[in-house]
Amino acid sequence: RVCRRYPELTDMPKAEKSLQQLREAADEVWNDFLNELLQELAESMWRRLAAVIAADGWYTKY
Repeated sequence: RVCRRYPELTDMPKAEKSLQQLREAADEVWNDFLNELLQELAESMWRRLAAVIAADGWYTKY
C-alpha cells in the first residue's frame, strides 16, 4: 500500500531523510488501514447481532 500511494519512495536515495519520509508514509497508510478496518467492523456489528438473534444465541458463521 505504501508504494502504491507513494511511488516516488521507490526511487529515493538511501539517506536518513528518505528513511524518515518512508516512516511517515508507512504511518499514514497504517492509520488509514486501521480506520478502514474499524469502520468495517463497526458496520458489520448489526449483521452479527442479527445473526446471533436469529440463531437464538447458537452458532453463527461469525
